[in-house]
Amino acid sequence: MPSRAVVLSVDGLAPASLQPYGCSWQPTPNLNQLAAKSLVFERCYADSLDPIESLGALLSGTHAAQGPKTAEPLYQSGAVLVVDDSRIADLPLAKQFENQVVVPYAIPATPREEVEQTALAQLFASGIDAINDPDCRLCWLHASSLPRCWDVPRALCHADDEMMLPEQTTPPELCQHDALEPDEMLAWMAVYGGQVRLLDILIGIVADAIESSPECEETLLIVIGTSGMALGENDRFGFANGDHRSVSSHVPLIVRIPRQDPLRSLRICQPWEVAPTLRGWLEQGPTGLLHDATPIGWTDAQAATNWALTVDSHGAVASFQTPWWNLCRSGTDFGLFRKPDDRFDSNDIASRVPDMVDLLRQQAEQAMESLKQSTPRHALTRGVMTGQW
Repeated sequence: MPSRAVVLSVDGLAPASLQPYGCSWQPTPNLNQLAAKSLVFERCYADSLDPIESLGALLSGTHAAQGPKTAEPLYQSGAVLVVDDSRIADLPLAKQFENQVVVPYAIPATPREEVEQTALAQLFASGIDAINDPDCRLCWLHASSLPRCWDVPRALCHADDEMMLPEQTTPPELCQHDALEPDEMLAWMAVYGGQVRLLDILIGIVADAIESSPECEETLLIVIGTSGMALGENDRFGFANGDHRSVSSHVPLIVRIPRQDPLRSLRICQPWEVAPTLRGWLEQGPTGLLHDATPIGWTDAQAATNWALTVDSHGAVASFQTPWWNLCRSGTDFGLFRKPDDRFDSNDIASRVPDMVDLLRQQAEQAMESLKQSTPRHALTRGVMTGQW
């Protein structure tokens, strides 16, 4: 029986809001269940802080730093792309799909009264139709509304009875210069949490549709974020707020591989790796991310090529992640944070180890050049790999 694949990609999906990534303030039971039988990547970072560029890398299988994207069709026939933004369907990369379905959304003045009326639910309804089509070999559903349209019924928001939830459906994009009162911050977090709970419900429906399909054991399911979301870390809240620290680029990546035991991978990866993974799966070959589920793949977390580079909207280095460090740019300066302990980049130690900052800046530029020139992946120096300082 031919292989099938379903991809769910989402803008502005914060790992910190998901229980498989340690969230303790709201439930995501369907993602928990999915993660319990999947390959979960702890450290996946967006290729670009620009969500369109990040999605382009995801669709093409080439890093955002490599410029204009072209791609071979992911599948010769039966490939469907379901999106909620017509600009995405107009991208040249979208033409590799045999069919494109656009489910546009409008931001309402007040929250929806019923779940079925929300932007996410309407998008997923079209996605379910594609998944249930026996001729569909690849269904790719992309949600860009999550960080932009908070129309979830407030009854889904996990909040105390005394908390006043905002009726505003356009979320704020705030930094430390626009400080929120603690109660306001918690209220906005609760609304975002409601959006994520709705997403969790919809992912559960997709998973159930796959489980009930006769092709369940031939269907690969990938859930991935294309950009991060600040939820109060570093005095910032919102999507695309100009911060280059980890919360803006760290995204979840969960891969359900049929007949494969669950595993958590510590290898640093990026969304561009999804497209070659799909090609390998649909052509029945263990390539891309599927390699991480093999014994040889387990050692890659210690390889000298284990790094991630995120670029900004101008194509310049925004952050450079290695197993032990995160170097991120702020204006003309760079901050340095110890990984994996400093999860949210709270303790900038750049002034204490200037030599390491200089070394990592050199490594980031060399990594960028290897991506642009499509040469073999840059190997980190021993000083960076050991984490000594």
